Amino acid sequence: MKKKLTLKELIIGLGFWVVVIFVGISIFNSKKDTEPNVDTKSIPSEQENTQESSAIEQLSYEDRPTIENFTYLYTGEDKSEEYLKKLLDDIREANCKKPCNISLYDDRDVANLDKKYSTLTSQEEMTTWKQNNYVEVANHFPAMWSFEEIFFYYPYKDWYYDELTTDN
Repeated sequence: MKKKLTLKELIIGLGFWVVVIFVGISIFNSKKDTEPNVDTKSIPSEQENTQESSAIEQLSYEDRPTIENFTYLYTGEDKSEEYLKKLLDDIREANCKKPCNISLYDDRDVANLDKKYSTLTSQEEMTTWKQNNYVEVANHFPAMWSFEEIFFYYPYKDWYYDELTTDN
């Protein structure tokens, strides 16, 4: 014969299941919060407003055995060294699973133009490419983070850039 439960027993039983469900939800949410953020469309930081965070777009990703290479397009207005360093650091923290290079361009066509250089095979082609394109790429390549954990601000604005842009 079945025993009828008292009101007190029903409340205790219901309370037990409420606690079990609450603990289960808490565990699920804590695991979800610890998963890495791999959203590369917008990398948030405290300084960014909505317009700036939507001004970053991943153009390419290459996963090598010991290194990762990321290329991003940045269309935001703030191109200060301090801001871009923080932006690349945020990207690195959110996405790099091993040593990585991150290249940041402010013009999609220039990013493609720079990528074309890596496909050239002869010294003559490389020399011609540099003479025709180096200054353009340098002007639209505001930042880079190297796998050696070094930040470069306008990395192609170097001695060769000076040589090409200085009138003799």
